[in-house]
Order: sequence, then structure tokens, then C-alpha cells
Amino acid sequence: MTTKEKRDIVVKDVIKPLMKQAGYRCYRNTWYSKRIDCYVIMHLQNSMRNMDETGFCFWFNIDVISVDEIDNIDDVKKWTSSLSMVYERVFLTNDGLMHECHDSRGYIIDKCRDNLPVDTDIEDFSVYIRDDFNNYILPKLKLINTSNDWLKMKENMRNNTGKKNRLILYFTIANKLAIADSNAPFLQESQQDLKLSSDDIKDNLLMLKEIQRNAENIFEYAEEFILNSLKD
Repeated sequence: MTTKEKRDIVVKDVIKPLMKQAGYRCYRNTWYSKRIDCYVIMHLQNSMRNMDETGFCFWFNIDVISVDEIDNIDDVKKWTSSLSMVYERVFLTNDGLMHECHDSRGYIIDKCRDNLPVDTDIEDFSVYIRDDFNNYILPKLKLINTSNDWLKMKENMRNNTGKKNRLILYFTIANKLAIADSNAPFLQESQQDLKLSSDDIKDNLLMLKEIQRNAENIFEYAEEFILNSLKD
């Protein structure tokens, strides 16, 4: 079974039934639900770099569009992305960064570890994604009745991005950049953008091991790379 065939099974047997049960209509890979003055829209997007050798990555673009912004229902059905959209990971615990089947890009089937493909058990994967939709994604979207509800929700999510999530994102980035010492300036920039002190990072180095447990590649000198790049 190819990676795309596995993804198709998940969409057919898990995603579509869950979205239908939640009251969403479907057009190709886009689901939409009419609310008081808006539509909640979700579009499944596949990575352009998907190959059987490297795994299949996909994610969900999510947004809310006011009825005043559309001319007809086709504008909703054919929606794929927008500047104001978010990804499903914003609804997941730890932004989906410490997830068995999810990383900073999205959901991954047959991902690589140490440059070798790992065969994903489709039943296990289905359990993970069903849990994400039932317990995190759909309950949050159910709270949106108006365009203003969506604006408030996004603002709250921005304000509630705690230090733990910022540390998880930092160590995820660091593990990828550790492939080359020349990447140190990029990691320093990430540290600054995430508003983390050197002590914040040193005190939480154990998080790196947790990140590497589900990472595609593990760089032996990642911790040394991090310590050498720290800036106050």
C-alpha cells in the first residue's frame, strides 16, 4: 500500500465521516459549515514534496469567511487558503509538535527516521487523527457562530501561547538546524523571535530528547549546537 493510499483511507474512513457528523458539507477536499454570519471552512492540503520514499505529509487550512465576503456558495466550496487562515496544529496540545503522527508541517504517514522510511500502522494513525478531531479541532470550531467569535478565538490563541509551546518550537527548529554549524545565526534569530532567554533554554534541554523521539532525523551534536548558539 502506498503512502497516498493510506492517506486516502484515513480521509474516507475517518475525516469525512467525522466532518459529516459535525454538520459540515464537502466539496472535494474542502469542508464548510454555515453559521450565523459566516462560514467555517477547512481545506485538506497535501505537501508538494510527497514521495513514497520520504512519506506523505498533509495538513488542514482553516478559516472563517463572512457572508459579506462571498458572491455565491462556489466561493466557499472552492476555497483552499487565505492570508488569515490557521493550521490545525493551533488547536492541538503543544501545537502538535510532540505528536506521534504530527510535526511542524502537519500529519505524516510513513515518515523517515534517520533517512529510513518507517511503515505507519494505518489503524494507529486513524486513532490519533480521530482523537485530534473529536477532542480538539471540532470542539473548538463548534464554538464559532459569528465572524467576531473567530477573531476573538484567534486573539486568545495568540495571547495564550505559553513558554512551553515556545520552547517546544525552539527545540524542534534547533534539531533541524543542527545539521550544520553555519545555521547558528538562524537559531539565534529563532531564540529572539520566540522571546526565550539562554537560561530558559538551558533549564529545559531535556525537551530536546522528547522532540528527537519523534523527529525524522536525530543529530548527535544538537545539544552542543544549541549551547554554542545561545545569546542573551
